[in-house]
Amino acid sequence: MSARRFDAKFGATRIDELPPAPGVYEWLGTDDQTLYVGKAANLRNRLRQYRNAGRRKAHRKMRALVAAASGLRVRTCDSELAALLLENQLIQQLRPPFNVSGAFVMLYPCIGLRAHERILDLCCTTSPHLLGDFACFGAYRSARVTRAAFGALVELLAHVGHVEPTRRFTDVPRIPYTRMVRLRQLDPGWRTALEPFLLGTSPELLTQLVLALVEKPAARRQAEPTQAALQLLKRFWDEESAPLRQAMIAAGRGDDRFLPQAERDPVFLAVRAQRDRDDRDTTSRPAGARGRRASARGRTRPAPRRRGARQ
Repeated sequence: MSARRFDAKFGATRIDELPPAPGVYEWLGTDDQTLYVGKAANLRNRLRQYRNAGRRKAHRKMRALVAAASGLRVRTCDSELAALLLENQLIQQLRPPFNVSGAFVMLYPCIGLRAHERILDLCCTTSPHLLGDFACFGAYRSARVTRAAFGALVELLAHVGHVEPTRRFTDVPRIPYTRMVRLRQLDPGWRTALEPFLLGTSPELLTQLVLALVEKPAARRQAEPTQAALQLLKRFWDEESAPLRQAMIAAGRGDDRFLPQAERDPVFLAVRAQRDRDDRDTTSRPAGARGRRASARGRTRPAPRRRGARQ
């Protein structure tokens, strides 16, 4: 859509009337239904990009939104962080059809465990509130990475324990989007290693698995799939477990074991905004001042002269 057609649809002065301030914008359908929610550090500049969208592939979504929309609503915010948080809140509440990321936080996966002597129950679920007797970890963001890691974990633990047939696993309810696994004859030490791994505080589980699996003939015979399963767990640690823990610590929630699904995105957004501010503060500080501070930290104070010492 050309700038001329944009002006005919939304008004030739619409862009100039927008404030050059942080905020959230909503593209509206014919019945005022929200089609898309976006945020901007500068509302005027951001929406001018929609007006001037060309025929490049990168502008395809902008052109589609402008063509589908019948109206535009904007809300100014005090800061870019406030805009990020409001955008996330509106996406979760309204679930606009053109928004995908963040709209379905209830599908963020969690991993839970429950242990009794040499029995370990594991679950991968999007409904942790229905499993009150499980200790749940997460919520993680990628369902694909998390579910693949859960399957790899079960596959590897099956070499050191016994997987109970699913038909005998009858003391928990059947829950949609939930996989339950029970392992028998499993040393309690595995739970000790598994909890900090899921919590994002220690990857020691990977080392413990390698040391145990080299002693298992079946694992050695299946060296290639065993190595692939270990790689899936390593990826889960790098992309999900450890970053989640770092964000929780940065947000002052390091003592919490579990971050509810609806709270995950706001925590990450707040941490990211704070890091961006810190980066801007660092780069905006005069180079000479940074150098003088660094030089001052590197210097040592001269030792005091003793009274009566020769000059």
